[in-house]
Amino acid sequence: MTPPIVTAEVSDLPSDLEARHEALVDIFGSMLFSIRRQALERITGLIHSPDDRSAMGKIFRQPYESVSALPPESQDAAIALAKTSVDLFTRMLLTMLADQGTDHRFGRHHSINFQLILEVMENATEKIVIQQTLNRGGDKSLPNYWGRWLSLNGSP
Repeated sequence: MTPPIVTAEVSDLPSDLEARHEALVDIFGSMLFSIRRQALERITGLIHSPDDRSAMGKIFRQPYESVSALPPESQDAAIALAKTSVDLFTRMLLTMLADQGTDHRFGRHHSINFQLILEVMENATEKIVIQQTLNRGGDKSLPNYWGRWLSLNGSP
């Protein structure tokens, strides 16, 4: 995986705290979509490249071998299903991370919630200069940013 590239600078962030939160949520979304794009490109590459498949262990390569043996239109359908599956999993993960209630029970008297924190570190000093909780205090619940992220980052 290639680390996602963020083209914005810290100095580009809004000074207003609510606007800054939304900007950082969108940066997270662009990074998430970079990983999504890379995963889908990898899936497609493994289906179309026997050399790439041969570098994998037999158990891991088998699904790609099976799809590569299909006619091209069936391969396209399998790739479309993979894209839908990646998106579904990602949105379900975001939903789990966003929950702040009692849905994730932990015994009879407790629940589990998650806090997704984005940190901005100054490279020279390794000092954290910004720390923002992404899954709380936003305009909407984290998975509900999906449409905006899709619009901002395109779809492979």
